[in-house]
Amino acid sequence: MSHPITAYVWKDRVPETCNTARNLAIKMAENHVNSPLPSALHTALDLSNEYSIAKKSMKPLGRMPNVNTYRNRHPAYDPIALDSELRTYGDFLHPQQVIFHGGLCPSSDILGTPYGQQAPLSTTLCPQVAATHGHYHSPNGAIWIFTVSENPITPVYVFNNKGNQRLKHEMEILFASSHIIQVTCITRTNGLSIVDAIIT
Repeated sequence: MSHPITAYVWKDRVPETCNTARNLAIKMAENHVNSPLPSALHTALDLSNEYSIAKKSMKPLGRMPNVNTYRNRHPAYDPIALDSELRTYGDFLHPQQVIFHGGLCPSSDILGTPYGQQAPLSTTLCPQVAATHGHYHSPNGAIWIFTVSENPITPVYVFNNKGNQRLKHEMEILFASSHIIQVTCITRTNGLSIVDAIIT
């Protein structure tokens, strides 16, 4: 993908404004149910030429049997076959691309130390989705804010968010296994924590 997908600067007609992905994640940690910001984000992404190009560059989901199984029958998928498919047909995100993930808040012991993950990683362009998934892990849930490194080595699959696909509202981007994560900051909050990290 030749350009970052950027869509978190809102129009004046939206009561709340966000100028950075981190600010948006914080607002979603505080209120992910009633905020108008996710709707504005979806509108901006619908107008994003980069997002459209990224989705069109992917092999159709119907011709990706293992990615299809991962999405529609999770967790009943073959991790080795999935990884092979992602590495054969996936693409790399642009350096500095920002994506979100909802999950557990890590220990501060890992701050600054890169570590590998031997499983696929589901991320999203929508921090509201990440907030929802983060709340599944309460009281230790977090919104992860991933920034793609300058030298990405892990291919991804960008799911389409149109048509008759399941979970299209999640605006999912799936990373192959063996990606490397380096946590740079953990901000504890009364609700969800915010985890800043670099992904390679």
